[in-house]
Amino acid sequence: MLHFAIDERLILTLFLIMARVGTITIFAPFFSVTTFGVQVRVYLTLFLSVALLPVVHIGDLPTPMPFLGWAVLFVQEALIGLGVGLVMRMILAGVQMTGHLIGFQIGYSFVNVIDPQTAVQTSTLTVFLNFIAVVIFVLMNGHHFVIAALAGSFTHIPPMHAAFGRGVFDAVSSAAGTIFVLGLQLAAPMLFLLVLLDVVVGIIGRVAPQVPILIIAFPLKVIVGIASLGVGLAYFRDSFQHFLILFEGDVGSLLRAFAHG
Repeated sequence: MLHFAIDERLILTLFLIMARVGTITIFAPFFSVTTFGVQVRVYLTLFLSVALLPVVHIGDLPTPMPFLGWAVLFVQEALIGLGVGLVMRMILAGVQMTGHLIGFQIGYSFVNVIDPQTAVQTSTLTVFLNFIAVVIFVLMNGHHFVIAALAGSFTHIPPMHAAFGRGVFDAVSSAAGTIFVLGLQLAAPMLFLLVLLDVVVGIIGRVAPQVPILIIAFPLKVIVGIASLGVGLAYFRDSFQHFLILFEGDVGSLLRAFAHG
């Protein structure tokens, strides 16, 4: 008769890893795409958790431990994953802000669709820019960075060693402030052209009142907006790559804050 010895501590450690990995994959760019489906993300979480199991120092987990103690550890791991995932997600939030700003000036805010990546109703321009951002993220091996950050988080912050101090709040706040810088910097050239067009149209309306400005202005803004967006895509790529490097530094700062408080 075969007897199998199951290491209870190993199984519980795997669940703790899944708590951190699962919350990160919910919010991290590319991994959080809803088109993957729930089952795919569950399998991905399980696969990454098993792969990262050797990185976690199992000996640091005291046993036996009451259920409440394990529940507290589970919540702590989920909060670490939530913080890291949100900081990673903020770079796409900056791109979405760019889409909203430009779309509002062009007039695309009246036309909303369901974003297939987030399942949220938003403007068509925001969906397009979000798709471009995810493509650039993958081309820059951003998904490799997510996995490396996962492994690094368990190396620097093993279970029971997270410090939820002011440094964590400061790191998240710093990353959140970058959203507005990213959104405004990416949208600034096109916003300048569109505002300048509004000024020109306003002057024409005062000089030649007989010109049907309301009929001409809307399609003209759409043409100028789309043309400037096409010209600015190369600029968008370079700026997004620059901010992606900055957000990688923000993730590192957050991990250090969790490790030292």
